[in-house]
Amino acid sequence: MQVVWTKSAAQSFSKIESIHFSPQETAEYKLKLFMRIEEKVTRSGKLFPSRTYKDTYYIRIDRYIVSYQPSEDGSTYIITAFKHGRQK
Repeated sequence: MQVVWTKSAAQSFSKIESIHFSPQETAEYKLKLFMRIEEKVTRSGKLFPSRTYKDTYYIRIDRYIVSYQPSEDGSTYIITAFKHGRQK
């Protein structure tokens, strides 16, 4: 199963910053988080449906919420949103 990010989700992901860690440590964290997100999306599949949006699923990883949808042919998951759990 392939995972693809929408432009808006990728932009949200790229905005992760930290005042507590160096830029190098933050970059390493983002790389590991990226890989963990893609792995968890493929493992979770359609286990956690959204109550708000039809044909949308979500996962929580660290303190982030990732929303995704399966493609029409079912071969790809499309990450449509990425946000911190405290964001509205």
